[in-house]
Amino acid sequence: MIKYIENIESIDKLESTNYRPINEDQVTALVASIREIGLQEPIKIFELEGTKQRYIISGHHRAEAIRQLRESNARIVYALPAELKRGTKEELESQTIVVSSIVANMFRSDMTVLERAAAYKKLADSGLSVQEIARQLTVDRKTVTNGLAVAALPQDAKDWVKANKVTDARVYQVATAYKRDPSIDCIERLSKAPAKKAKTKKLITIDPDLLAEKLRKAKVGEATIKKVVSVI
Repeated sequence: MIKYIENIESIDKLESTNYRPINEDQVTALVASIREIGLQEPIKIFELEGTKQRYIISGHHRAEAIRQLRESNARIVYALPAELKRGTKEELESQTIVVSSIVANMFRSDMTVLERAAAYKKLADSGLSVQEIARQLTVDRKTVTNGLAVAALPQDAKDWVKANKVTDARVYQVATAYKRDPSIDCIERLSKAPAKKAKTKKLITIDPDLLAEKLRKAKVGEATIKKVVSVI
């Protein structure tokens, strides 16, 4: 069922189910796009039976962009289409709703390693197993396991990751190490550049007989051939 959110007050009354903070750069880009072509994809809303309270399941940034547009120019009516589903509080908190909210945001390119980890943890907290999460998100089990390991990092380590440039691979490495041994200093591990593997020289094996044969074909003297072969 498609509904239209009528005014700013109605948008402000929408509760959030989002585990991600609003990204202002993303909102700014959406504002520019909506000015040009309007909002092409409806947001998803769940309405509680009885109280009529509405919750945004997906489309938090789109709703914020429309709110800002309406606030900046009251003369233009920017439509906010929404797919509306009604149900009980239990249904709102059910795995289906949690999954649909996360799936809608999971594969956005701007998600950080910590945000993805928080998404995996939210699914796990809803009662889903690692295998079920992997199936719902169409990823492999190792990806889910790594994400849950990151979610289990101490808060000070997560804060350090937010404040510093560190590769996702490094975060996963430290998270895995912490899972095995919770006594390690995660920040110390994170701050150290991973050790580079020493390059090993490739050994070239020479067949003396084959070499001698090639030298003879090149009309090299036997005395020279014997000297060359002797040092191999």
